[in-house]
Amino acid sequence: MNYEITFVQKERDENPVKKAMQNLLTHVPGEATGLYLAALDMFGDDASATTLVVIALVSLGVLLLVRWLAKSSPAVIVVSVVAFVLWVWVLGNGPFQAYGLNLPQGVGAFLVVAYSTVITILATYGKIK
Repeated sequence: MNYEITFVQKERDENPVKKAMQNLLTHVPGEATGLYLAALDMFGDDASATTLVVIALVSLGVLLLVRWLAKSSPAVIVVSVVAFVLWVWVLGNGPFQAYGLNLPQGVGAFLVVAYSTVITILATYGKIK
């Protein structure tokens, strides 16, 4: 009998920024991110700055509606709003960039990793419920 041995890649080999972005999205209702991405796709690259702001604000409204209906605590709502705003900013091609508010190279990735780390620590120690 011949046995084949395979090795599974460990999670540590993943891109830490990609992992942090995924962690960031766990704090944002899928309805809000889905709406935001679908709307960006519908309007395309030619969307005006005003249109991008409206898309972001309506998506943020959906986020707040979902959190309100779920009877989330104020801390969870704040975490979700900040995560959504940070995600929109780092994602690019949105309202921030339309108004020239671009993040310098590496700063967006650093903010995502730092925010995800802090929120994970706070949640682990029961400070966010």
